[in-house]
Order: sequence, then structure tokens, then C-alpha cells
Amino acid sequence: MRHRPHTIWGFVCVCFEKRKGRMMRRISSSSGCASATTTSIAVQRGSFFFGKKNDNGTAPPASSSSSSTSSPSKGFDVGGFQQFLKSTPEQQLDMMQKAANMQRTMGKVPGLGMLARKNADMMDRMIKMQRDMTVGKAVDPAEKQRLEQEARGLMAERGVDPEKAAVAVKSALGSSQPPPPPRFGGSSSARGASSGPSLDELKKVNLGTEIEALFQELKSVRESKNSYRDKFNAREKECDELQKEAQALRDTSANLRSKLQLAETNVLLLNSESMTLKDEAKLAKDLQRQNSLLNQKITLLQHNDTQPLLARIQELEAALRTKEAHEQSLHRKLDRTRRRDPLLQFTSACSTGPLQLCRSSDDSGETEGRKIVDDAFQSLRSTYDDAQQQAWSTAVAANGGGAKLMVAAARELIASWLGSKGKLDATVHVGGSDEKVLASTLKSWRDVGFTVEKDTMSEGKYVVSSPSSATTPSTLGPYGVIAAAMLARSRPTSSSSSRGATDTIISVAPCISSALLNNSNRAKIDYESCRSGGPGGQAANVSETQINAKLSIDGVFLYKTEAQDSRSALANKESATEKLVTTHTKHWNDRSQRFDPNRLIQEIADATTSAASFISSSYGSDELSLLDNAAQNQQIAHADVEVVQAVEAIRAVVSKKTVELNVTD
Repeated sequence: MRHRPHTIWGFVCVCFEKRKGRMMRRISSSSGCASATTTSIAVQRGSFFFGKKNDNGTAPPASSSSSSTSSPSKGFDVGGFQQFLKSTPEQQLDMMQKAANMQRTMGKVPGLGMLARKNADMMDRMIKMQRDMTVGKAVDPAEKQRLEQEARGLMAERGVDPEKAAVAVKSALGSSQPPPPPRFGGSSSARGASSGPSLDELKKVNLGTEIEALFQELKSVRESKNSYRDKFNAREKECDELQKEAQALRDTSANLRSKLQLAETNVLLLNSESMTLKDEAKLAKDLQRQNSLLNQKITLLQHNDTQPLLARIQELEAALRTKEAHEQSLHRKLDRTRRRDPLLQFTSACSTGPLQLCRSSDDSGETEGRKIVDDAFQSLRSTYDDAQQQAWSTAVAANGGGAKLMVAAARELIASWLGSKGKLDATVHVGGSDEKVLASTLKSWRDVGFTVEKDTMSEGKYVVSSPSSATTPSTLGPYGVIAAAMLARSRPTSSSSSRGATDTIISVAPCISSALLNNSNRAKIDYESCRSGGPGGQAANVSETQINAKLSIDGVFLYKTEAQDSRSALANKESATEKLVTTHTKHWNDRSQRFDPNRLIQEIADATTSAASFISSSYGSDELSLLDNAAQNQQIAHADVEVVQAVEAIRAVVSKKTVELNVTD
């Protein structure tokens, strides 16, 4: 049983030698010593597929010096061969399995198929026997004998002496002790002695030209094999990478297909949800529209409900503020009257002060002395009141001072409501058959300083204008004065009735007369130039200039016109002025709204219902008679009297409306 592995491994060596027939023939023809030497050199150079050289180019170390001396040849590396054969059974089986696979591969080469298949079958049987020995099974002696006969037959065919091969194998496997491990730090000579001949020594051995050629051929074959193997490994690596990329692409494609299917499903769901949302959005818009309409209705109803209350609240607040202001004004007037009244100061110094210092008495009634003081105060007060009333009458009648104050206040009231139109000229339509009344009316307007001209185009119409050289009126112009007269005659007072005034003014409207246009103090025309529009832009219309003319009366803009008929700026200016003075002035006069006294009275009444001072401070008969006396004495004009009467008519309407509101409340 000890020599069985030796016989098996000898057969393995023979099988490997068969692959190199030409080299083995050279070995078989030599002597036993030469055969052993050649085998040793082949093992040292790493041929016959027993392994590779170390990194430093040297063979594996020998087991011991005794084993190297016991080899049949001086150059045979017994330590390396023993190191190989004494490996574990698993490694031996692996090497045998590789040898069998190599034989099967060589069987595909033309001319070596039969022999390689036989070798492969024999290697399979040897592997089976080695496995049986490993697990402890007994080997069939017949099978062992048959294998030995086959090995001897193969050796005889190749000219190998079986005895010499057995001696060489036995001498190589004679020592069973493992080689000692190399000690670090030892000398290089000791390491060299234990590892056998070096590579340099082996290179000095003369092996013959044929063996050197074989080694060169083996080296070239091995290099070709290594290059092919590298190329094969590179291509295999590229194929693996390409397969991985292809597999990744297939996975990605499958993933994308699944995602695409999922996306299609989501798109279908989103489309259905979108349709549903569109329907809901349409319904929401309808609901919002209905909600907006309902909110508008609610707001309108709330406004309609609260508007009267708000208006009433505002009116009451305004009336309260007016009353408070009037009360404060009365208190201030009372204080000023007390400070300025000499009678009050005198009595305070003579009677009130000493009486406060008098000693109080036990009697509850008044004393005789206090009655005398009171009688003296009343006598002095009556005398002072008579003298004060006489002095007031004299002062208010002197030079028509009181009447002029009344006229000025009335003019300011009417002017504030008529605005800038109250200063313009007027077109008046006067009716009635009484020539004296008509002449008196026209004379009253001329007395104020106005110019009256008859309109030849219409019967009963007159143009009343301010002088062409007059400045801007401070309060009322012709239109304001005549509108006040019409208002006073539409609602006659006791004073106007006593004067016998009749309704002779049918209508009155503001107008721009030629005298007003020619008055440089009041009328002003502004000119503006600009490029005329048209295709081609400014370069094509360089010589065409448009003129815009604007008319302003007393600083208030009324209307404008333009002219671009000519290429001359001066001609366009004249054309624009002519259009402004003639055509546009006539159109403006025709479109002017006629004065409506009832409307003006209603507006003033609506705005002054809370003015308690305005209602309570109406003129009495003494004041109105004072006004008539001033007019008879020509201290004021009769037209100014009608302005004051217009204010009295407005006050009467406001007082009547206030009474109606109080009754309603």
C-alpha cells in the first residue's frame, strides 16, 4: 500500500511525457542517468505542467541535503518533487482532474484523438482509485494489476525503462519528512544549499541544441498560450460586461415598460378625475356666480334699508352741529355785548357790587332801599334803550349802509349757488304788455351798470352784458342778477307785492356776448401747436401744423377748437380763432341751460334745512322798508332790491320745508 501512490504517480509522469513525444523519445534513448538528469532539468524549468516557477525564477526548495544526494542524478530536484507529491489528497485529486480534462481537450486535436481518449479513461479510473483510498476503501488487486500492466505497456511503447522510472520515483519519494521551513535572517549560502542548484547553474548545463530548441519552442508555445489566454480573458471580460449591460438594459426596458403601463393607467385615472373636476369646477363657478348675485342683492337691500336712516342721521348730526355752533356764537355775542354795554358796566359798578357787600338782614322780604335801586336801574335802562334805538335807526339809514349790507349778503348767497356762470352775460326773454314795467326793468339793469341790447333775430329777447372794459365781477354778473330777479318775481313777497311787480321775465340763460369776447380782462384764448397726424409720420408732415385754440372766461375753461386746413401756422391760428369766436360760441350759447328758479330754490332748500340761523334771521318789515327807502333815494339799484327779495323767497321755502319735516317727525 505504500508503493501504490508511487506507481500511480509514475504513470501520471508517463502520461504527461506522451504529450511531448519528440522530447520523450530523446529522453528514452539516453541512459538511466541521463534520463534522470533530463527529468530533473525539466522539472526545474517548470515544464511538463507540474507547476510554475517562483517569482524570483528559482525552483521550489528541496526537502533536505540527504534527499538530494540520494537522487539518481546530480541535477534532479528531489526536494521539489517530494514537496509536490506529499501534498494533500484533495490537491492530488485536483491535479489529476486537471490532467484528465487536458487529455479530453487534446482528444479534439486531429491525430491525437484515440490516444488522448485512452489516457483520459485511464485518468478517470485513477481518480476513482485515489478517492477510494482517501475514504479508506480497499482497492481491487485485479484492477491494480491491470493498471500496472497498462502503464508498463505504454512505457514500453515509448522506450522508457520501467525499472529506471521506478527507481527514480522511489528515490524521489524516499524521504517522507517534510522540508523544514526557511529561517528568516539566515545566510544566503545556507538557503542556496538547501534549495538545490540555482537558475544560473542550470543555465550553464549543456543540454544540447535539440533540447534547447525544445525549450525555446516550449517557451514560445507558453507565451502564445499566455497571450491567447490574456486575449481570451479580456474578450471574456468584455463579453461579461456586455452581457451585464444587456441584462441591465433588459431590466431597464422591463422596468420602463412596467412604469409606462403604470403611467398609462395613471393617465386614464387622471383623465377621468380631470373630467370630474371640470364638471365640479363648472358647478363651482355657477355657485360662485349665484353667490355673487345673492351678495349683490343683499348689499343692495341693506343699502336701501340703511340709506334713509343714514341720510336722516346725517341730517340730524348736521343740525346738531349747526345748533351747537349757533349756541356758541350766541354765547360769544352775549359776552361781547356785556363787555361793550356801558349800561351794564355802570349798573354793575353802582348797584350790583355794593349790594353784594351789604350785610344780610333777618327780614326775608326786600328792603325799601333795594326797591329804590331797582326803580332807578329800570328808568336808566329805558332811557338807554330809547337812545340806542334812535342811534341805530340813524346809523342804519345813513347813506343806505344797512341796505347795502343786505344787498352784499344776498349777492354772495346767490353767487355761491350759481357758480362761475353767475358772472357771465345773459340772454333774457321778457314778456308782458306793460311797456312801463318793461322799461322800468330794463332801466334797473342799466342802473347796475349793465349794457342792454335788443336781439333783432328774436322778439322780446335782450342781451344783457357787462361793459367791455370791466373787470371780473366780485359777486354777480348780468346772468346772476337777472336770475335772482326772476326768482324773486316767481315767488313774490309782501315787499314785492307792495311795489306792484309783475312776472315779466320768461327765461334767462348764460351767454358769451361779443363784448365779453372782446374784453381782454376777462376773456383769454390760449393756442397750442402740434404736428398734424397722417401716414408717413413727422417727416412727411413737417410743413403741416395743427393749432388748438382754448377759450377761458375769468380763468375758467369753457370750450376749444382746432384748425389744420393750411400749411401755415398763422393761417391755422386765424382759422381756429374765427371758429372759436363765431361757430363754437354760437353753439355754446344755444346749448346753455336755461335758468330754472324752482330747481335752484329746491337745491338750496335741501342743503339748508338744518340752518336754523338762516331760518330765524329773516328780514322784518322795518328792514324791508329800509331797503325800499334806500332804493327810492337811489342809494342802491332796484335790481339789488330784487336780489334781497330772492333771498327772502328762498328763506320762506326753507322755513316751510323745515316745518313740514318737524310735523312728520
